[in-house]
Amino acid sequence: MGQRIRILRRPKPSLAHMTRQLVRLLNAIEELEELRERVRLAEAGRVLH
Repeated sequence: MGQRIRILRRPKPSLAHMTRQLVRLLNAIEELEELRERVRLAEAGRVLH
């Protein structure tokens, strides 16, 4: 008898899981924008002094 090969497939993510991931991504983008603003202000302050 030949070997049996089992192909494992990942289950498709649920809508709830995708929604949570999108919310996390949006939060990360918002945090990045805040950090960019802080850097911009810090650089502007450095130029003035």
